[in-house]
Amino acid sequence: MTVIANSPFPVYLDTDGSALEDGYLYIGSPNQNPETNPITVYWDADYTTPAAQPIRTSGGFAVRNGSPAMMYVLALDYSITVRDKNRRLVYSKLENDSTTSQLTVLDVDDVFTGNGATTVYTLSKLPSSQAGLDVSVSGVTQTPGTDYTLTANTQTLTFSTAPPNGAIILVKYSRSITVTLSSTSSDFINVKNFGAIGNGVADDTAAIQAALDYAYGRPVYAPAGTYKITSPITSYNASLVKRPGVVLYGDGPGITIFDNQVASGYCFDFNHSVGSTTYANQVWSDSSSIKNLTILGNASIASSSGIKVRGLWNLVFDQVVIKNHTLYGFHADVDPAYNPDMTASVSMAFRNCWISYNKIGMYSPQSQAMPACTCTNVYVFWNTDAGIIMSSGIFKMAACGISFNGYSYSGDFSPSLSYGGFINPLVNGCPSGISFEGCEFDGNKPQQIYSALSSGMKITHGRFGVRRLDGELNKYMVVFGADTTVGTFRCYDPLIEHCEINFKSGDYTGVTVRPFMFKTYSRYGKVGNNQWFSTATNLTAGTNLFYVTEDARTGGDDGALYAVKYEFQNAVYNPLAYQTRYSSGFVYTIPNDSVISFRPTFIGGAIMVSGGSSFTHGLIGYVSIPGSVWAMTTLSGGVNLTTGVLTGTTGTINRLNISASGGLIYIENRLGTAPLIAVKTLPSSDLYV
Repeated sequence: MTVIANSPFPVYLDTDGSALEDGYLYIGSPNQNPETNPITVYWDADYTTPAAQPIRTSGGFAVRNGSPAMMYVLALDYSITVRDKNRRLVYSKLENDSTTSQLTVLDVDDVFTGNGATTVYTLSKLPSSQAGLDVSVSGVTQTPGTDYTLTANTQTLTFSTAPPNGAIILVKYSRSITVTLSSTSSDFINVKNFGAIGNGVADDTAAIQAALDYAYGRPVYAPAGTYKITSPITSYNASLVKRPGVVLYGDGPGITIFDNQVASGYCFDFNHSVGSTTYANQVWSDSSSIKNLTILGNASIASSSGIKVRGLWNLVFDQVVIKNHTLYGFHADVDPAYNPDMTASVSMAFRNCWISYNKIGMYSPQSQAMPACTCTNVYVFWNTDAGIIMSSGIFKMAACGISFNGYSYSGDFSPSLSYGGFINPLVNGCPSGISFEGCEFDGNKPQQIYSALSSGMKITHGRFGVRRLDGELNKYMVVFGADTTVGTFRCYDPLIEHCEINFKSGDYTGVTVRPFMFKTYSRYGKVGNNQWFSTATNLTAGTNLFYVTEDARTGGDDGALYAVKYEFQNAVYNPLAYQTRYSSGFVYTIPNDSVISFRPTFIGGAIMVSGGSSFTHGLIGYVSIPGSVWAMTTLSGGVNLTTGVLTGTTGTINRLNISASGGLIYIENRLGTAPLIAVKTLPSSDLYV
């Protein structure tokens, strides 16, 4: 006796993963078509009550008189075919032996867009028969033989009249693959039951694709091995039909490897927003995950990429390595023809991942293609052009490393929107909520971070490394704003706070470093509570100028309202010279026998000098007018710092020199101690710093 059930009742699912409603079940002889070769099925274990075939379903259960029921057959083996309420094939299994091969028929959806001229389209898979085709153009069902034909035993679909320009062509059909029953009866789908070899030599593309198609949202497991992929593994929804997400996992990065041999394409291409154009018809999938595997590219294959996603919400990458691609490692895409919200991938998470040795590690340049993304313990390193190019809001990285990206860069190390560690590009939109908490940026060329357009970017409790790379220097660490803008968008309210800025050991002869730069279209920046130190060598006071911040704003955003606030900095060790330009104010410890300089934004300000914990050395007011800077003192009434020097005392030691040149005010420390210097440009509402 064989019971056709899992306890307590068997469950039958439709092709979209939902419970099969009003479906048809056919039970027949093994290795034969059950619809034409049925066997007797009983409702009771005593084999006294036969069941008429086909058996109907309700809510996914076989039903007898409207209630779920068990089914029994007097055979150790049987075949089964399941059809939906329209009698379309869901699946067919010709045997019940878990060790033998079965024929399983899967639904496939191909989506094309008409251009008014093309009549011939190539389907992605080989249909099992023309009779199973369901073809529509912009929602209108097409008639086989009249509106279209399918060339026998091919994937060629030919329309009698070219579909109109912009028309959505949806083709639904079935195809056949060979699997084992054990793969369909477990909680996960094993790719090896679909013919995958995993030896790095055999082409496993068709087997992996078949497993994902069959799973339809159920977990797909790729055991340890190297799976050669030669064409993109795809997952598409039918136009305007929401489908389950993709769940794919292996035995661990470096253990389960997908060997990407796809030229000018992606190893994985998942688009679950086909047909989304407005909020009224928006579709996407929920709850996808990619875990415990490596997507390995080939540096000799042009324009190869790891994975592209569109319309996958709540997607999680965990313990995933994506490396060695000549274009993108990870690409979050949207349809540029529509509002990006329609096809975006919302609420992603990257955990414990490595993304390295690609041209661009993570790529999402369109506005809001992947909003609400978090990265934790993610290391993005040694990508030839850029680590991350991102233009989506609520992008948060915590405890991550972004290092040595942009190493193919060559130039004068001016800010670049194509090379570097993290780049927030100049695109339509102003993403907010981008933050880096406890992250390390080291050795990215030509800059560590460049945010052209953003609102409220926060970089806190992190570490920056400035170093020589191949005899060159990454001149800028963080750049905010741009020299042009898109519409009225700016870079608003950036914050760098509680970070360590480390000038790494090396020969900096004749070098000028500008760690933080604020370009024309930036507003209200703040650099505060950071620690600076270096073991750099060959530094000369007044020659090697390490700009703590540089305000290069020369356009309409310059002025008191939009000034950069700079305060509570702690400089230790070398170098001998620091400088701040166009700062609204700062507190600074000047090492003995060194100099700082600043260029005030406004025409007036104050310099306060302290020999201890309070500002006891005095208050010196200054006025900057075209061509000169005057220091106002109670002793002399005024000293032109451009032509003279205001000294705290006389002699070559025990002296504090204040002078000006080229619009910069210099403070040179020869006191023998390391006093606190407070500089505040006026007018300002917060003179204290």
